[in-house]
Amino acid sequence: MLLPETEKRMTNLRTRSAAWEPVPGNPGLRFRYYVATDIGAVRATNEDNFIVQPEMGLFAVADGMGGHAGGEVASLLTSEQMRKVIGALEGEAASTADPTIEVTSAGISEATLRAQEAELILNVGDSRAYRYADKALMQLTEDHTTEGQVEVGGVTRMRRYLTRTVGGSKGTASPPDCFYLRCYPHDRFLLCTDGIWGKLLDEQLIGCLRMPDPKDACAQLIKGAIRAGSTDNLTALIVDLMATPEERSEEEGSGESVDPTILSMGE
Repeated sequence: MLLPETEKRMTNLRTRSAAWEPVPGNPGLRFRYYVATDIGAVRATNEDNFIVQPEMGLFAVADGMGGHAGGEVASLLTSEQMRKVIGALEGEAASTADPTIEVTSAGISEATLRAQEAELILNVGDSRAYRYADKALMQLTEDHTTEGQVEVGGVTRMRRYLTRTVGGSKGTASPPDCFYLRCYPHDRFLLCTDGIWGKLLDEQLIGCLRMPDPKDACAQLIKGAIRAGSTDNLTALIVDLMATPEERSEEEGSGESVDPTILSMGE
């Protein structure tokens, strides 16, 4: 039985997965996914959340800002907000959607991947989306952060601050970065919160993403970040793409390869 995204966490680890399914709107591709979110080694609660709507091809991770009131509730509310935003960006129900993804609670950061022939990527904050293809890792999203000094116990340290968030006070929510991305068979996408990428080098991410089973890859990402000293909640979501049997036969017969391309909005 799959755990719904809003179910209260009963253990340190919460997961959801599905085997190969047709990609909505693209009969030539199938996808599978696996997602895991873990409370980590330090935090008392897990404010991270994930959004999985296979029938829409919608996948997201939402990072509730630790220590901020309502952070966990805010990340749970993101699911409905994301559906509204996608409808507005694609010309559906634009009059009722909020293009700034406003929520009436503490700010969160999230990265979203929508699986279709031309993927729609939305990003606010410092959760990341990556593509792993042809043994190479590409960061697709830009971190909305800046660094500043903060004094802790009489010691001045550098600290990373978010420059864009989902939510905040009414009317001040930040618009997301939006772009389209062509995807191809054998692409693997990783969405993760900074509890993971903040402690693992790209080489370590690649080492995990080389694992054929997305369940093993997610588990290793979380374990590796905890071993590396992560004090945050941790969430990893992997989406794999594969051609349908008919498309694979045509691809093998042609011997052609296509170059992954990021498209600007509206192309």
